Amino acid sequence: MKAIDIVTEGYTVVRKLAVILKAQRLAGPQQVLTPNGVVWAEAGDILILGESGDKWPIKPDIFERTYEIPTDPGVKDSEDA
Repeated sequence: MKAIDIVTEGYTVVRKLAVILKAQRLAGPQQVLTPNGVVWAEAGDILILGESGDKWPIKPDIFERTYEIPTDPGVKDSEDA
């Protein structure tokens, strides 16, 4: 990993590394146990399954702005790896 200098007067622009996650649209309301406790998810919310098995619901509009379905055939599901 390459070392970087962090600017003390402000912020350095960084990019979060790509992580492959799993997602599903919920058909109905349900409680979801997240790392921060139990939260309610509504029908239509997207349930994300993280690399370590943690789950969290995301509203569809936020999902559309911040996630994409990979189209690269080299990207594999963790079960396929």
